Parts: sequence; C-alpha cells; structure tokens
Amino acid sequence: LVPGLVGTPTKLEFDLLADDYAFVSGPDRSPGLWRRTGTRWAPVDDAGGESKAFVTADWAWGLDWIARPEKLPLALAFPRSDEHEVVTAYNADGSPLWTWKPPGDTSSRTTLFSAEGPVGVALGIGGDAGIVALDLDGHPMWTLRKRYVVYDVQSHPALPGLLLEIGGDAVLWARAAGHETPRIVLGAVEERARFYAGTYITSARLFPDADGKPAIVLAGSSSGASPVLVRVDGTGKEMWRAMLPSEVEDLEMIEPTGHPRLFLLGTATGELLVVGDDGTLYAREATGLELNDAGQLRADEWAVLLKGRHDMETRRLRVEMLPAR
Repeated sequence: LVPGLVGTPTKLEFDLLADDYAFVSGPDRSPGLWRRTGTRWAPVDDAGGESKAFVTADWAWGLDWIARPEKLPLALAFPRSDEHEVVTAYNADGSPLWTWKPPGDTSSRTTLFSAEGPVGVALGIGGDAGIVALDLDGHPMWTLRKRYVVYDVQSHPALPGLLLEIGGDAVLWARAAGHETPRIVLGAVEERARFYAGTYITSARLFPDADGKPAIVLAGSSSGASPVLVRVDGTGKEMWRAMLPSEVEDLEMIEPTGHPRLFLLGTATGELLVVGDDGTLYAREATGLELNDAGQLRADEWAVLLKGRHDMETRRLRVEMLPAR
C-alpha cells in the first residue's frame, strides 16, 4: 500500500510493442504511434507498417502537430540540444515554414491555448532566458525571465490562457489575449509556505476539475521526509496527499474517454504507479525501467514508453480494465 492513496493496486496488463517510438497527434488530429528513424518520422499502423513519412531538416527530439484556425496545421520540430538548435515549423506537406533560434537549450515545451484553440507555444529554456512564447507564425509573444530553473511547462486545452511553470516550485500564470505578459495567479512568494510547504517540486500536471476549474497534481520531496504526490485546486488548497516509496523521476497524464483521468509516475527505483485524480491507486508495477512518455495510440487505446539502458519499450496500457467514469 502507498500511504495516502486509496485502493489495492492491480497487476498492470501490457501488450508489448518495440522500437524507438513517439506519440504524435497527426495533422488530422488523430492520435497515433510514430517511429523515429534519424530525421524520418512515420505513423505506425496496427501491423507495424509505416505510411505518410515526414522528414525534418535535423534530428528532432520532439515533433508537435498544431492546428491553426482557418489554416492548414503546422508541425513544430525540436532538434537536439546543442549550439545548432533551431525550432523549425513545417507545413503539412513537409515544406519548411519558419525557423526560430532559441537563446539556449529548449528543455520543455507546451502549446498555448485560447478559447478558440491553439495560439502559440511556450518554450522552457535554460540560461537566463526563462520561458519564451512564440505565436504560430514564429514571432515572439512574451518572455518570463528565469527565476530558478525551468524543469517543465504545462498547459491544457480545457484551461485556455493558463500556463504552469515547474522549477523547484510551481507557478500558475494567466495571460490575456494578444502579446501581453502573463501574471501570476498562484505560487507567488507570499503564498509558497501555504501552497506546498517547503516541498521541492520537480514534476506537475495541470488539468480541469469536475467543475472545469484549474487543478494541479504535484510531485516532489523535502529534506528528511518521504517524497509526496499532492493534488491542489486552483487556489492552492490541498485536496489530498500521498507518501511515495521513492522520488518521482517522470510524471505523465492521460485522459481516456469514459474512464478516470490517470497520472503515471515513474519512480527512481524503477516502479510505475498509476493513480487517479481522486487519489486512487490503480496499479503498481516494478518495471526496472524509466518512464519516458505516455500517449494515445488510437481512439480508446493508450500506451507508455519505458526507457531501458539500450532501447525503448512501448507497452499498451489496458484502460478498459479501469472503472467507468
């Protein structure tokens, strides 16, 4: 049992896939598993075959398809982190659209949403740059200067205008329309003792609660105490807290239709925990591997990427075993 979590975990059931895969929502917004081979990306069908290959100009660690209102979708490619890093946007036919050279390594990114849909992308950058936002034409929108480190940035399409920054603490930003710089709505200095009580936060996910209001799940640790997983509401009020067996090295979220929203925790000891947003522990598995990503295969199918010493494993998570919501 995990103190603070409800339920007896079941054994995870997986269908094992293989190879170096990535979860990419295609230009038609359909989810899918893609295979990366150098600069070539291609969707993988049920039989393991490939189709509709997409080639980037350089090796990329991430490829995001973003819908543009009244325009064809574009693909944003995020190349390897070095002095040659350039973010490149492509048209749906693979032709380059624009490029932007960040002032440092891009360690994380998330799509920015308005009520009408995607409006840009926020990039977590090392050095003194902090967080930089670009619109979908590649123009800088605003910059949040570095306060500490930037481990991750998060958003959610159901929470337009909000951006979550994770960097030892967690700060929720809200922005107005256009290129106005966001303002802090949660996580200001005077709130920190109440918000997370000295916990050093390394991972978090932003999502809407049952009423459509902001909620956050945080993973972190503090000196002399067990690592924790905490859910708070949009005001910072704690909803539940769980003591974890070891530190969380990666936290992913999936939202299967008709089932509970799930958080997948990869721990430092090689365990994979699957937790509902109400604090229910659905599964606990000693994989001996690192959690690398989680994503959607098809309409009602989800999978996790687990990283070993030499390769990746892709395992289908059988969400149909979970209770209906």
